[in-house]
Amino acid sequence: MSALRCNHCGATFEGELDARCPKCLRKTSVVAVDGVEATGAAASGGARAAAWPAGTSCPLCLERDVSEASEAIFWLEIARRLQNGMRSSTVRCRCCSPCRERIVGLAKQRRVAAPFVAIGMMTCVLALFPDGPFVRMGIPHPTSIAVGLFVGFVAAGIPLYLVDRANRTLRSAFEATWLFRRVRESFTDKDGFLAEEQWKILADVSDGIRNEAVSAETIVETKKA
Repeated sequence: MSALRCNHCGATFEGELDARCPKCLRKTSVVAVDGVEATGAAASGGARAAAWPAGTSCPLCLERDVSEASEAIFWLEIARRLQNGMRSSTVRCRCCSPCRERIVGLAKQRRVAAPFVAIGMMTCVLALFPDGPFVRMGIPHPTSIAVGLFVGFVAAGIPLYLVDRANRTLRSAFEATWLFRRVRESFTDKDGFLAEEQWKILADVSDGIRNEAVSAETIVETKKA
């Protein structure tokens, strides 16, 4: 293992000389850090280990080492719409304890936001009726539509915005890692061209999905072979 630096994005990490940058995925811009031992660089914060499972860095934050605790895991679900139908795959990944707490917090935010979104959508629908709740409150019908739609969009839009922002923050670093690219490449689409792809980070999955999920370590080792 050598201490490496990417001249394109400035990221520092540990790995072999032919490794890709875990941040920007470039390979030609990666160079060795002269005169720096890999372990010493990681301890001093000068070099950052490659993302798990190629290295020890958490694939979500790229700042802390992954935790060996059994609960410090997350699930990556990839759903692909192909020409001949849908296909979904789930991958078991490891992360650090703080990132695991962020994933659990995001799952709680989704559960809290769900009823507000439902209420907002229902408010928008009720606002269109001539005898809706806003009309009964004394607001004239044309005005009640505008008021109802505004209230509905606010009730549904703010929770959705907060959840979406937290989700984008959580997955922004992960989308640029070598692990994420390897996971995507491991699922070949032989049944038709790829029309759409959606993926999300989950704190937990059902027992059935858990039993069918594959480990990211297995995917990476298979890809290397």
